[in-house]
Amino acid sequence: MKKMRYFFLLSLLFTGFQGFAQSEWEVPEIMQSIVDLEPMAEVWEKGGLEPDQTAQLISHDHFPETPSFNINGQTVKVLNSVDEASTADTPFIDVTEFRIKKGKKARLEFTFNDIRVKAIVVKQDGVWGHRSLSISGRGIHHKSLDWTF
Repeated sequence: MKKMRYFFLLSLLFTGFQGFAQSEWEVPEIMQSIVDLEPMAEVWEKGGLEPDQTAQLISHDHFPETPSFNINGQTVKVLNSVDEASTADTPFIDVTEFRIKKGKKARLEFTFNDIRVKAIVVKQDGVWGHRSLSISGRGIHHKSLDWTF
C-alpha cells in the first residue's frame, strides 16, 4: 500500500511539472496575441510609445521564461525589476499578474503609463485567442468579451 501511494504521488508530481513546462514555451505566443489586439494600439499611442521606440516590460519574475515579442515591430526589452529599467525616456509595461491555467487559459494584468490593462486569452484548436479585454486610464475605457473563441 505504501509503495502504491509513493508511486501515485511521484507520478502526480511528474505530470504536474510536465504540464507547466509545456505552458512556458507558449509565453511569447500568448504575449504577442495580447499586444496585437486592435484596442491595444490606442494604449501604446496614449501611453506615449513612439512607433519606432522600444518598449520595456518589467516582469517582476511573473514569467517562467523571458518572452520575446514585438510591439509596433520593435522587440520588447524584458527586465525583472524597475531598478533595471531606464525609465527616464522609455515607457515601460509593469506586469502585476501573469498566469497560465492548465495550459488552456492565460491571464495578464499590467499598467502602462497610468493605463491599466487586463486580458484573458484561451487556447482553442492550438491557437491562442482573446476572451476578454479591459482597458482603463488616460481617457480610454474599453471592455470587450468574446465567447466565440
